[in-house]
Amino acid sequence: LEGGCVELEHKKIYLKDCEECVSAGISAESRPQGKGKKEPKVDVFERSITLHGNALTEKDRKNLLRIADMCPVHRTLEAIQPP
Repeated sequence: LEGGCVELEHKKIYLKDCEECVSAGISAESRPQGKGKKEPKVDVFERSITLHGNALTEKDRKNLLRIADMCPVHRTLEAIQPP
């Protein structure tokens, strides 16, 4: 491994626009909405990992990404994501 880059993006999107939420059966209409109530939003985190190194095999890359998935911060962020 010659190096790597991890990028993390955070955004808030309206629940009604969240395709993953809709497919999981979470509905914006199920939340109480009245005068003065804002439309519900969900936090979305996207992680991108780039590994650098010509000597890395596909098995090496998969193993490094598997290890990255075990990171406590990653697991916490995944736990608060929409399904």
